[in-house]
Amino acid sequence: MNNEILKDLIVSVKDQNLHVLNVVVRKNGNIIAKYDFEEEKPILLYSVSKTFTSIAVGISISEGYLNLTDKIIDFFLRQKRYL
Repeated sequence: MNNEILKDLIVSVKDQNLHVLNVVVRKNGNIIAKYDFEEEKPILLYSVSKTFTSIAVGISISEGYLNLTDKIIDFFLRQKRYL
């Protein structure tokens, strides 16, 4: 990892006053660089969670885990034994 590239990115984000919370660089599944612009704290996601949910549902449908005719309650009833 070229540290100068990461340093330039950090300076650029700060200079432009962008709302970036942190940067994480991974290689082969391992974190090789990380920079926090702010102290880590819980973030309210609200409607963005719908985006991730719809992506997960779309992938599940395309891979055959779900069908458009499935009832969500059926999945919860199957999981009841794990509660």
